[in-house]
Amino acid sequence: MRMRLVVAALLVGWVGSSVPNALLAQQTDSTVVIARRPMVTRAELQAALDELQRGLASSGYSPAIRSAKQVEADVIRERLAEGDIRPGDDIKVEILAEPGLSATYNISPSRTLLLPGGSAIPMQGVLRSEVQDYLKQALKRYVVDPTVTVTTYVRISMFGALNKPGVFAAPASILLTEEIMKDAAGPTNNVRWERSTIKRGDRVIVDGPAFALAVRQGATLDQLNVQAGDRIDLDAKPPTGVLLRILGGVSALGGLIYLAYHVL
Repeated sequence: MRMRLVVAALLVGWVGSSVPNALLAQQTDSTVVIARRPMVTRAELQAALDELQRGLASSGYSPAIRSAKQVEADVIRERLAEGDIRPGDDIKVEILAEPGLSATYNISPSRTLLLPGGSAIPMQGVLRSEVQDYLKQALKRYVVDPTVTVTTYVRISMFGALNKPGVFAAPASILLTEEIMKDAAGPTNNVRWERSTIKRGDRVIVDGPAFALAVRQGATLDQLNVQAGDRIDLDAKPPTGVLLRILGGVSALGGLIYLAYHVL
């Protein structure tokens, strides 16, 4: 009986601690999901993609790490090609001494910013870090040497272990943890950061270990390559009854190991 409990305890410890820590150590090795600064530039994204491609061309990765890095590379490649500004996003534009043009603009389905009077500024392919300079140049057609300040917002959904799940328009420069606290009223007390994810449709773009790392290091939505329509899922610990059933199963497995050891 004592041996069975010892084996069960060892298995529980391994399942609950060693695997997440090992995965987190693998994720810490990658510097491309957590970008170098809040509004990452095109050059920084390209450098991160080049680093990933060099790694993928080598034979040093396990299949699991290779798969995760391929997802990272695909996300960055898509971002470089498509830009950050998507239909439904909001861009707050403040132009000094031009109150008629200063407003929060919603990006149209054709990815344009529609000015008063019907003029359209195309936004396809523009990164968030490029929006301010890009709009300053575009607005020179209407204002002489405009002084422009821009805040970009991204439309996301947050569900799971949250006090107030829902759909929100968040500043792209906000910390992931700050957005969880501000709009979703914080996580519940049973949240599991190391199993939480960010998804784009059916594809996981930030897995559990990367999510936990983002929380620890203070990453922004922009640093995590979040785009309009992405879903942030905070995983919840199972109810106590489920945990007890899991422990019972692990205990039974420990008994089988103990029995096989003595029989064989």
